[in-house]
Amino acid sequence: MIGGRRAHRTERGTVCVGPTSTRPLTWRGLFWSFFFGWALVGSILLAHGPLPPLLAWSSPFFLYLCALAGALLLAYPFGDRQALWLALALGTGGYVVECVGVQTGWPFGRYYYTGALGPELLRVPLAMVGAWILTSALAHQFTRRLATSPRRVPIAVVCAALLCTSLDALLDPVAVHVQRDWIWQQSGPYYGIPTSNFVAWTLVSLLFQALLVLWPSKRFRATRSAGADRIAWRLTEGTWLALILLFGGAAIRVGWWPALAVGVCPWLLVGIAGALSDPQRAQDRKEALT
Repeated sequence: MIGGRRAHRTERGTVCVGPTSTRPLTWRGLFWSFFFGWALVGSILLAHGPLPPLLAWSSPFFLYLCALAGALLLAYPFGDRQALWLALALGTGGYVVECVGVQTGWPFGRYYYTGALGPELLRVPLAMVGAWILTSALAHQFTRRLATSPRRVPIAVVCAALLCTSLDALLDPVAVHVQRDWIWQQSGPYYGIPTSNFVAWTLVSLLFQALLVLWPSKRFRATRSAGADRIAWRLTEGTWLALILLFGGAAIRVGWWPALAVGVCPWLLVGIAGALSDPQRAQDRKEALT
């Protein structure tokens, strides 16, 4: 409590009372509070129908917030400077793939953007970089605890790529049929979305997850604290839940329960598997028993 007092022992064993220390709210804390609040308000609005024209600007704005959120999540395992470079690489790579896809129909299938996501370059909204940065960072954070040994790293990479595709399987129907952010010119068995889209998402995400695993950052990883890991995991959980509330609520409103299941269940399974294999969790349990 601000201005409160706490007791502490001196070297001689006497108890003294002094003012409690408080941690100042940083710009990161302000950002995460704003991000989660924005997602909560958006989920309430989308649960009642498409956004009104007056709020059309909010969709691209949220994607820009996603870009910063993804970079901040990457800062925990990689450090601020490396996270910035990684976010630029992921955003640029995703944007280039989108440009190729819109121009040629490969690898996702033929589609075009409607202009609902703000300014475009080469017929692709600039805000789309945020989707690639946050999805990749989120999946990487979720699966890091699976990579408990070098032999398990490829498993973590594959799981992360599948998680990216899983999240897209929830987001894509809402973006296409509810928000009308882009239009598919090809059809498919999954809510009218071509299967090639999900195959491409998996393959592109494999490349991005391999980049995250191979990125040199051993020095920073060796010096990070267990407390920082816990904070990173809580923010990862919160960000994932925010996206599920935002897009899952819209899916529930129109009765797309299968899309919700596809977007949620794989993440829950990987999260549980990561928690069970987390060495820090095992250490905490051991200390609690002793």
